[in-house]
Parts: sequence; C-alpha cells; structure tokens
Amino acid sequence: MLREYDRRKKFLYFTAVFFGIYILFMVYRVIRVYIGGCDYPTADFRFYPADRFKDFFTINYAVKDRNPYLTDLSNYPPLILLFAFAWSKLFGEDWSSFGPVNLQEGINDPAIRRSFITFWVVYIVLFLGICVIYGIKKCKTDKVSAAPMAFFTGIMLVISAPSVFMIDRGNYLAITVLLFLLWAICEQESPDSMWGPVLLALCAATKIYPVYMIGLYVIEKKWRHLIVSVFTGLSVTVVGLFCFYGSFYQNFKHFASGVLGFGGGGLYSGYFTVGVTGATQFMFRLFGMRPVNGVTKIVWLISGLVLTVLGICFLRGEKKVWKKILVATALMTFLTPNAYLYNSTYMLPAIFLMLMDKENMKKEDLPYVLMSAVLLVPKAFKYLPDIPDPFCPQEYNTMNIGIIVDALLYLGIIVYYFVRRVKEKKAA
Repeated sequence: MLREYDRRKKFLYFTAVFFGIYILFMVYRVIRVYIGGCDYPTADFRFYPADRFKDFFTINYAVKDRNPYLTDLSNYPPLILLFAFAWSKLFGEDWSSFGPVNLQEGINDPAIRRSFITFWVVYIVLFLGICVIYGIKKCKTDKVSAAPMAFFTGIMLVISAPSVFMIDRGNYLAITVLLFLLWAICEQESPDSMWGPVLLALCAATKIYPVYMIGLYVIEKKWRHLIVSVFTGLSVTVVGLFCFYGSFYQNFKHFASGVLGFGGGGLYSGYFTVGVTGATQFMFRLFGMRPVNGVTKIVWLISGLVLTVLGICFLRGEKKVWKKILVATALMTFLTPNAYLYNSTYMLPAIFLMLMDKENMKKEDLPYVLMSAVLLVPKAFKYLPDIPDPFCPQEYNTMNIGIIVDALLYLGIIVYYFVRRVKEKKAA
C-alpha cells in the first residue's frame, strides 16, 4: 500500500521548499550586493539591466505603423502583434522620438510608462482572479475550503523567478500564460468542451511553442478537438497577417522565416535559459570552451526526437490531468530552442492544478511537487567565468548555474515520469 499525503501537506511541502530557497537567495543577494558591493550579475537572476522591459517596448515600437514584418522589426505571431497595436493605441503611445537604439528609454515617457504598468497590473489581477475563482468553484464541488489555498498558490506563482523574469523583460508571453491557465482548467473541469482546443489554439497563435501541446489531442485520439484547435489557430493567424501592411504572401514569408530561424541553426543562447540547448551551451562553458552551435543542434535534434517519441508512448492513457499537462509542458519547454527563463511560466498552470488536486497525493508523486518548487525559485548563486566571444555581446554570454539546474529539473520530471509509467505497466 503506497503511503498517501494529505493534500494540505502537499501544499505545505511546496511552500516550504519555495520560500526556503527563495529567502536563502535573497539573503545571499543582500550579503553579496548590498553589503559586499558586488556588481551585476552577481546574485541576480534577471537580464541585463540596460535592457530592462525592452521586449514590451520593442513590440509596441514594431507595430506603431502596423508594419512589423516588412520592416523586419518583429517575427511575433500576428495575433499578439494586433493586441500590442490595440493596447499601445489605447494608451496613446507615441514612438516618434524613439528608435531601435533607445527603446529602453520609453519607460520615461508618461504614456508608455502608464501603458506598461497597467498591462502588468491587469495581468497579475487576472491571474490571481482566475486562481481564486477556480478555488471558489472547488469549494462548491469538492466541499473543501480551496479558495485561500488557490489565492496563496497564485501569489507564489506570480512572484516566482520565471514570472519576475518575464515582467523584467516586459514580455507579452503574459497573455499566453493566462490563456494557457484557462486551457488547463478547462481540460481539468470540462475535457469534452470545445473551449479547450480553442484556448490552446489561441495560445499557439500568440506564442508558437504551445503547438507542441496540440499533440496531446493526437495521443488521446480526440480528433474533433484536434480539428477545432488547428482550424482556430490557422484562422486567426491567416486573418491577422492580412491586418498588416504588405501582401499576405510578404507578411507570411517574413513571419515564417523569422519563426524557423529562431534557434533553428543560427546562434543558440545560453544566458538565462532552461532547456536542452542552453544546458549544452553551459557544458561547453563549464569546461572553458566556446559553445559549438553544430553540436548543440545535434543534441537538440536527437533529444527532441527521443523524448517526444517516449512522451507519446507514455502519456497515452494518463488519467491525471495535472500530471499529463505537467509532463507535456516540461517536454515542450525543455525541447524549445533558446527557451529563456520566462518560458518556465508555461509550467504554472500544471503546478497550480497539481497543488489544487482534491485527492490525497501518493508518495510516488512527491518528487513532482519538490522539483516543481525548485524550478520556480531563483538559483543564480554562481556565475561561470566570462569567456569573450567576438560573435556574441557579453550581456548575452553570461551564464549562471540556474541554467543547468533548471534543465536537470525538467529532465528529472520527464525521466521520473517515464520510469513510473514503466513500473505501472509492468504491475498491470
């Protein structure tokens, strides 16, 4: 008989690990930076300070004339660019006095600053609101007091290192995270509803990576869901491309070439990454060598093929929704080329569902809770020595141990799940 943990203990274990390491890191930061006087990047898991919030400014600048593709200012999906265009116009942003070299100064403009701050306030309110509403619903259906736990879980997820990094970059991934959270809840509560595939399609139409998750419908043979998801995603993308200056063909060509070129054979980043490509770059640097992109690509292709095939085999028949989404999302993030720290926010919905699961947790599932908690905390306790690279600016060439730790955590979640499934199949 496997030992079971009360659902409240599961929450307490996660909370203890999360805040324990988080507080330890903040104490370390105070000692090294505020007492020891060390400069960036010591004890800092955020990106280069001079580039702070720049993703937000870059995208809003790119869409100012509704011509992001032909000007090569952005290769983002059209749906997210249309949102950025509407949002910037709502706040009356004026980018006429800014250019690519001084976009970070946009925070000093009152309208742009108001737009930026409002965007993140709305994101945090919506994220916590979805968590609390789900908790209230669980109170009614499961006859347990879930609302306070949902709220505090939401708080931890919002202040997690990936979330802070996303806000620090000002990345529009926040919209995808909200859609991804709604999709995960829909899969948990209404698996037969067509809202699930629509929401997942919108995730993929705002950030390309969730296309990987549509594979779950193939694994589960939910052909109707698959058709709805693919049709919705393609429709909003095609319509979106018509909304910008230039012909559909021109816009599609620039969009597709940008997407295929990102991490597809050019420069692989190591700084502040969480996946297999960053981990490979880290290992080169650990031994004092410059990374070889050709080797990184081979490692990525082989691991992507092997892990995806195994994922298809073992995820088939998985009954626990949170576990299915947790492992599939871990695969997606780990295998994404140039998956930066904010990509770990994709894990937030699965972690939320895991902690909110009404059933007592079996002892065998405790590693998922512990690894997820460590995944969300700052881990930049040590940086590797810098190695000057003529092809890469130094701010893009700085690596801390969090890169390899996060990659190993993702791999740990994936491999542990595969091993457990093998044992389950043998026991059956």
